[in-house]
Amino acid sequence: MDSLRSFDRRGGISYPAGASLIGFVLTVWLLPAKQSIGGLHLDVDTLVYVLGLLLIGVQSMIFAACGKIYGIASGLLPPDPKFQNNFNFFTLE
Repeated sequence: MDSLRSFDRRGGISYPAGASLIGFVLTVWLLPAKQSIGGLHLDVDTLVYVLGLLLIGVQSMIFAACGKIYGIASGLLPPDPKFQNNFNFFTLE
């Protein structure tokens, strides 16, 4: 099912990007010291889970981008000029 979602024209990368952004923000917030929200104390254990969220989000974005590249190259998706403009800056080699 995830491979089908990467062919989504509405942006299958947006959900993993949100997870990565949340993971990054919480990582930066938890790195300096133990944080507290009310009676809830967030420490190293929470940092491990947040870093896992960050890694899963980044890997999901890479998977969605590879799926979109494959879909365009194989003719399953129409060419996307906005997506192909990224290859002016980043190459796959």
